[in-house]
Amino acid sequence: MNTLSINPGPVEKMLVRFLKEEIGKSGFKRAILGLSGGVDSAVVVHLLTEALEPENVWAVSMPYK
Repeated sequence: MNTLSINPGPVEKMLVRFLKEEIGKSGFKRAILGLSGGVDSAVVVHLLTEALEPENVWAVSMPYK
């Protein structure tokens, strides 16, 4: 069986750089993110805080139902 092998360090750096560049192109310096409580939004909030610094990221809990 083949397994997927990812080196997370370089992938994280690439994604953080991408977010920093794309957000910067639009002229924004801060971000607001709706958190669902799942793994996806947890990863995104981590990447955003790395790209923009924690004080520039607002995470809002999005209620279900």
